[in-house]
Amino acid sequence: MNKSKLGIEILKYLMKSLITTLVISGLLFSISIIINQKHIVASKDKTLDYIKFVKNKFETFIVQENVKSTDIEKINDWIEEYTNIELVLMQDNKILYSTEGAEIHISNEDELELDFKKEVMMFSIPFYDENIVTFFLKEEDFSWAIVINICNSIISILIFITLFLNKIKNKVDYIEEIEKGIKILESGDLENKISQIGNDELANLVKSINNMSVAMKEKIEGEQQAQEANKLLITNISHDIRTPLTPIIGYLTILKTNKDLSEEQKDKFLDTALAKSEQLKERTSMLFEYALLYSNQKQLNKVKVNAKELIEQFIFESTITLNNNNFKVETNIDIEEVFEINIDVNELNRVFDNAISNILKYGDNNFVVIFKASNIDDKLNITLSNHINYDKESISTGLGNNICKSLVNLHGGIFEAKRIDNIYDVYISL
Repeated sequence: MNKSKLGIEILKYLMKSLITTLVISGLLFSISIIINQKHIVASKDKTLDYIKFVKNKFETFIVQENVKSTDIEKINDWIEEYTNIELVLMQDNKILYSTEGAEIHISNEDELELDFKKEVMMFSIPFYDENIVTFFLKEEDFSWAIVINICNSIISILIFITLFLNKIKNKVDYIEEIEKGIKILESGDLENKISQIGNDELANLVKSINNMSVAMKEKIEGEQQAQEANKLLITNISHDIRTPLTPIIGYLTILKTNKDLSEEQKDKFLDTALAKSEQLKERTSMLFEYALLYSNQKQLNKVKVNAKELIEQFIFESTITLNNNNFKVETNIDIEEVFEINIDVNELNRVFDNAISNILKYGDNNFVVIFKASNIDDKLNITLSNHINYDKESISTGLGNNICKSLVNLHGGIFEAKRIDNIYDVYISL
């Protein structure tokens, strides 16, 4: 099972976004550590200076008020002014006084246990009655490390979401662009092309849509050209049918109304009308044949034949016909002895006969008619070339060539008839 290119691409976006976020998060964390360390140092110095300041105030208070170690009420009243300071008085490892919240304990082994979450300074302060060991405790300032880490986490998450969603947004925008392009194509503007970005399933979808629009455009243009060609063809055929029909009606009208015609005149008029009737029959038969081919109702009876024998037979018969009309023929045959093709022999002979008929009608017998045939890449290629006689040139409906093209196309081949200057070429590939 093939892996989705789009899925892999989204997974890459996810990994890139995650790696980028981790790198940025690491940088922010390193910066936060440095900032917090500087803040801790500065905060500690400030706290110790404040404790010393309060200690000096306390000593001044003791001197001014003649405070003894037993004057608990005076001490309580004074310490209330410094709500962020805790005071502990000790003598011989016994706590004489402590403010509420002060956490200094004496263990069973008479060891002093301090609260290391607070800044503590110990002094020996002379009270009015005796020297007392005094502890001043102050809560550490609020740690900004927690706030910084929380901000760091939030910023990292936002960075990850922003990076990933930005990549996804690009794909969503591309899908919207594809949708707009499809709507433009639906409106009939097949010239519009959707930009192909990347190499995933969306890009392949865009490529398919663009190819489809090109194919639809070519099909519509082909149908329009075919319709125009058919309109022109029908117009020309109508003219071509009226051309012999008009004299037929004219001659028959004369024969009917003019009783004074001689037998010789009557025979002449009847012969002319009969000849024109044959022309009319031929052209109506061709029109019927073309209609049959155009409606895809023509069925071929294909058989496998030796290509070299077929072409040699055709050239032999054609050369006799052309020589009888004073045309010289030059041949160049390069077909393998064992090369075979699958064709409807009768229908292909009609194609060859049409080519020879055109040479006889419009060709200049002062120039050589050239036949070329060869097999290349399992294809039989045939070319007939001749010069046009301008004295014999007349307007043609092109119906014969259209029939030939359709017959060759039914064989899965190519038929081209083109005129360059005064040279007329017919190319057949089977």
